[in-house]
Amino acid sequence: MLFGTLEVELIGLVPSVDCGCLSGGVSGTSVAYNSPAVESWYKVTLSDADIAASRHAELQNTFKVIFMANGRPKGAAMFVDLDSIQGHHFYFPPGAAKIARVIIQSFAGIQCPAPSLSSVGLLVGNAGWRTTFFPEPER
Repeated sequence: MLFGTLEVELIGLVPSVDCGCLSGGVSGTSVAYNSPAVESWYKVTLSDADIAASRHAELQNTFKVIFMANGRPKGAAMFVDLDSIQGHHFYFPPGAAKIARVIIQSFAGIQCPAPSLSSVGLLVGNAGWRTTFFPEPER
């Protein structure tokens, strides 16, 4: 299965999911979307050993459950760094940190600058994510 131009199997990622096509509820996992304002992007870095232990799948699946339980908020998503050389980086925009701060913190997530569009691929999110998170600069 291809993930953009990167084969998912290279680092063992769970294939990208446009959560708009999923159905079914998740009970007992709702997180209030009205939590305090979060302004920063967050980055979780996993080692090769973490990837071998499927911690990336745990991170993605847990985030997906929280994302779905919160009604697939437009400002939330999870990205993977396609250019990562040292470690495996996963990015969460402010809206994702707002609903999933606990899971991001449990994976030792840290604040970071927003990644560039060309360096990431969507793992969990909604259609139209490019314009939501990486709008074209005004000319």
